[in-house]
Amino acid sequence: MKSLNPVVDAVDYAITILQQAELIAVASITSSKVDYRVEVGPHLRHVLEHFQQLVKGLHLGKVDYDSRERDLSLEQDVAVLRAQIVGLIQSLRALTHADIQATIEVLLLGRLDGSVQFSAPSTVLRELLFVTSHATHHYALLTNLLRACGVALPTCFGKAPATAQYEAQTQVKLGAIA
Repeated sequence: MKSLNPVVDAVDYAITILQQAELIAVASITSSKVDYRVEVGPHLRHVLEHFQQLVKGLHLGKVDYDSRERDLSLEQDVAVLRAQIVGLIQSLRALTHADIQATIEVLLLGRLDGSVQFSAPSTVLRELLFVTSHATHHYALLTNLLRACGVALPTCFGKAPATAQYEAQTQVKLGAIA
């Protein structure tokens, strides 16, 4: 189904992904088997900093994911992480249709040694979808660890929407065969 309102749908999706970061953080600090600062925090810091760079880039007309702050307090202190999530959600909720449709320049370092900087045109919507997909990838990396440590996670957690959709369709087909 094609989105009829990409502003609302993309922002809601991104907010859901950010709320999952909070879910993981809280679940990991309440588990005696997970070391948040070593196993979970670095992933969540990395994810949030991509969202932060996009929000910052809105005002500059360009986003540079490589110039993240790498703020270690995000991976060491869940309260700091949660405060950042609240701020990001507020920023996302403030986006207008014009903001989402705006073009934005994306800067990325290339070559293995980072010696070349690339610049490519994009849109805020495309970049919002990128950071949500990027977050899901990191959540997928954490899924097995968290489940092995007894952390309860939603079924679709850490799965790309296409994967969740495929699995749901496969289950329907298997149910029809049985």
